[in-house]
Amino acid sequence: MRVIPGTPPAAVPEHRRHHRKPPPRTGRPRLGRPGPDRRPGRLLRGRRGQPAGTVRPGGRPFKVWWDSCTCPGADRARQRIAETGTELPAVQEIRERQEQDTQARRDAFQAASRAAAGTSRDEIRDLYLPELRSRGLAPPSERLHEATVERIAGNPIPSVRLVVEGLAQTAKVAVGLGRLLRDISRPPR
Repeated sequence: MRVIPGTPPAAVPEHRRHHRKPPPRTGRPRLGRPGPDRRPGRLLRGRRGQPAGTVRPGGRPFKVWWDSCTCPGADRARQRIAETGTELPAVQEIRERQEQDTQARRDAFQAASRAAAGTSRDEIRDLYLPELRSRGLAPPSERLHEATVERIAGNPIPSVRLVVEGLAQTAKVAVGLGRLLRDISRPPR
């Protein structure tokens, strides 16, 4: 902040007049503020006592990072995963699988829509589930299935209602998270 000539000294805080850092706050530090433990990403890095895998990969492929992770407990976690025979998928593999599932659901919807011309909702229900199963997909929840049947029948309102309800739930979670962060960053009373 520039001090404007002629401005009374009382109108400009003392720390601004001499271009020094502001005085330290009392109480707990605010989240995200720089400091010894508030460096960006510090909460993602491993600390003593934290479970393995809390360190950020830093741009390396996940499998390479996981094998070279030296967090406390990393060896035990790798041993447990090896014992169960589980293999960690790469992020790209997960993304490709999701894209394939999305495309398969879209194809099932389009196939059921083409076959549903002039049929009842019960017949559409009987068309859509086999289309999903033939593509190796699990059937959706009952509400989503009913909304999809209505959409195929030409009524988009139930599917729009589901989208709006999902957005409302997301907004509630965001508000709750904002309140949590606000409460964490407040100094104690």
